[in-house]
Amino acid sequence: ERFSTALLHAPQGLTAKRLLLVNIGSEPLTRSQLVKLFEKAAQHTIQCGAKSAALALDDIQRQADISRVWLVREAVRTLAAQHYRFDAYKSKKAESALKKWQLLSSDSNPKLKQALAEGIAIGAGQSLARDLGNQPPNVCHPLWLAEQAKALAHHYSKLKVSIISAKQAEKM
Repeated sequence: ERFSTALLHAPQGLTAKRLLLVNIGSEPLTRSQLVKLFEKAAQHTIQCGAKSAALALDDIQRQADISRVWLVREAVRTLAAQHYRFDAYKSKKAESALKKWQLLSSDSNPKLKQALAEGIAIGAGQSLARDLGNQPPNVCHPLWLAEQAKALAHHYSKLKVSIISAKQAEKM
């Protein structure tokens, strides 16, 4: 069955302690199926308590007619989304055992580094948006959101922020 998994312990010939195999089938993979594949891989690494993980992109790309750049960007974005946890108000923060993901590829295209950076940036942006959405209403009010936007603009020089009043918003 497509996306069924098998976890091999102490695979022969590898230094890895475990090897997760995911059946990707013989039919070409769509973009949404690739995202599902990345989600499944991330979920398994979280569940088994892995400290590091690697994703072999060459085999995946052979099964999909999709650019390696898209594959890297979406893999990184999806992995970040799967590892997201909102624990700002918990006394005991959720600590993931996983400290390192590796994307394995035989492709040396310099655009892959840019795709990696984009995937990280998109993942961070999605996490920030989720953090804002998970704040309680007594914290996440318009003034607080304006302060968060100003802090982002201070951190990212290319980001310009304009804060408008309630009256200005009504006129829009």
